[in-house]
Amino acid sequence: MSTTIHNHLRDKIASFLLLLLCSVCFFAGCTRHNGVTFNGTITGADGRYLTVTRTCAGETVLTDSVQIRDGHFRLTLPVGDDGPAFYRISICNNNAFTTLASKGETVTIEADEVSLVRSYRATGSPDAERMGQLDHQLALFADSTDYLMVLYNQQTDDDSLREAIEWAYLQIKANHTAFLRNFIAQNSESLSCLAAFYQRYNQCIFLPEKENVELLQELYGQWKQLYPENKEVQWVGERLEKIKGK
Repeated sequence: MSTTIHNHLRDKIASFLLLLLCSVCFFAGCTRHNGVTFNGTITGADGRYLTVTRTCAGETVLTDSVQIRDGHFRLTLPVGDDGPAFYRISICNNNAFTTLASKGETVTIEADEVSLVRSYRATGSPDAERMGQLDHQLALFADSTDYLMVLYNQQTDDDSLREAIEWAYLQIKANHTAFLRNFIAQNSESLSCLAAFYQRYNQCIFLPEKENVELLQELYGQWKQLYPENKEVQWVGERLEKIKGK
């Protein structure tokens, strides 16, 4: 075979291999962005199963689980093109938290098995980080008010002290409500504000729906433009119609 033919054949093979490599990289890249990936470490949970559930308007859409090995886990769930989605991360029914992520994102979670919601830190997704901020602030509210409740129940014979405790509770509640309003004002385009708007603790509702319908309407107007096909956004639209119809 002449040198010219040999070189020509070699160039053709090289071009074909390069094309094949580019194709593999392209499809691999697409695969990485076809879902939401959760990975990270959970202390004290070796051998247990971590469950990730996609929820929509309080209903389960998709569930998958992975075994935690040497404290580490990694799991990818498929997701559509309708915008951010809420995911419930759990080890058991009562040991869980809810986060928010979009297609193509990788959310890295660090937590302790004793209490996921109180210990977790989520990075890699701006919305997941916002949800963490909401959860951690609510935990501070819960710790403070639970302590006040213990004191209140102990002071059965001291009305003046009970009044002081009630006043302190109302101040803490007002401060947390102000935090939620400020959070919503700074992150109004994010669906994490849906979690902020409906956040509650036991029987305590911070932003009553009917009293804050204008705020919810403003949020819905932004979300509808950004995520018109998102089921959570459509649910908000349905809620507003029901409120207006009452």
